[in-house]
Amino acid sequence: MTSHQLDPDSLRRHRRSNFLQATALLLALGGVLALAGWIVAGGSGVIGMLIGGAIVVSMTPKIGPLVLLRLYGARALQPSEAPPSFTTSSMNSPAGRDCHDPRDSTTCRAGC
Repeated sequence: MTSHQLDPDSLRRHRRSNFLQATALLLALGGVLALAGWIVAGGSGVIGMLIGGAIVVSMTPKIGPLVLLRLYGARALQPSEAPPSFTTSSMNSPAGRDCHDPRDSTTCRAGC
């Protein structure tokens, strides 16, 4: 077993915790939708909002991450557009960041 793998008991606990959190979030979302439906249209609004919410939730697993990224107009950043702390050269330093600021040729003294 490598260092980044969980033992089966820990994995089971994490999966259970994730399931319970997701269920709680979906129930809370359903409650908010039901409240909004009640405020707007009474009892029929509650039913309509819950049906609409169920349709959206049922479609979510079918929508891949690339579709969502395209939907929001996401694109890959060019190296010149990335902030200095997110450059690939920052991955090579011992502290996980590049201590040399290429803009003013000074080095940081705090964490390097």
